[in-house]
Amino acid sequence: MDDVTANIYRTMKWSGDERTFRNRMKSKPLDERSFTMAMKLKFRGSVFGSYLESFNFQQQQSRELNVNKLGITLWDVRNFDVFEQQIYRSKNNLTDDLLPLLLKAVKEKECIDWDYLYDNIATLRMADFQITWLDADLLNFRRLRVLIIVGNWLSQINAEFLPRTLQYLECFANVIVDLTSLNKKPPQKLYHLGIGRNMLTNVEA
Repeated sequence: MDDVTANIYRTMKWSGDERTFRNRMKSKPLDERSFTMAMKLKFRGSVFGSYLESFNFQQQQSRELNVNKLGITLWDVRNFDVFEQQIYRSKNNLTDDLLPLLLKAVKEKECIDWDYLYDNIATLRMADFQITWLDADLLNFRRLRVLIIVGNWLSQINAEFLPRTLQYLECFANVIVDLTSLNKKPPQKLYHLGIGRNMLTNVEA
């Protein structure tokens, strides 16, 4: 890349998707990472990380404990500075209204487990998380309508692992080479498939 082109790249205002694409090109994973592995890492770093039973098995789970922890969480969120707010948003953007969902979970559940999330999440964002393959755990999301997996390293979209409720699938900036696997049995309600910035060799596949 010559100096003029490099300067254009530095000064250009990139869209969010294009920034994701550029960042992904710099961070090729050394190891395979399944959807399940990435999902658990993402949730562990979110506000749910301190409440999910599987992450806090050493604690005796109870509504009282979670109510006390929630008070601390809400105080922290209210008092974040600008930089801390940015970090908070980046860690908790994996679905819409994650904090209200946590408030609802604490109110309704004695013990917050994965089943609660599987039953209540309709939108899931796993952007730029070095996912290399999907797996059957994705099917546990029984109400999932929107799946955004941009900026990862998926070469195939295996329809076998897509919930039948899925309507919107965004796979921008992966390394998908063909759609053979997806075309075998796509979700019947799917109306959007985003495959820009991939490596398709056969659009008809």
